[in-house]
Amino acid sequence: MTVSPASSTSSDNDVWQTLRKQRNQDFKALQSALQSGDLSGAQQAFSNFQQDAQSSSPAGKKTQNTQAVADFQSLQSALQSGDLNAAQKAFASWQHDLQSARQTHHHHHHHKSEPAVDGTSASTTASVLPTGGSLLDQQA
Repeated sequence: MTVSPASSTSSDNDVWQTLRKQRNQDFKALQSALQSGDLSGAQQAFSNFQQDAQSSSPAGKKTQNTQAVADFQSLQSALQSGDLNAAQKAFASWQHDLQSARQTHHHHHHHKSEPAVDGTSASTTASVLPTGGSLLDQQA
């Protein structure tokens, strides 16, 4: 039995679109949980977001926004320690970093744009996450 390249490509595109959509939903769930003061919900949404972002990030993509990475790690640390107030502040800073990164790097993207994540492109969100799964490993 052979598989035609066209069906494989279509399937790959569907998978990537599903991952991007899931990452966007996770981001919104994290934002909503933090705004409502739901620490447990925020921790779960953050974990889901990390997994989906790592799954949908191009391998080997270099991080360009070190401030966003620092704020992302602050968010992770605050959620792990159960500090809701610090998590809310870190999330707001991280979100601002993502929006700034999108504005400054917007002219570099010449391909089809991806769905927005609360004002930030999905590719920008993934590009500011540390690569190599280190955040997932730290949380385990």
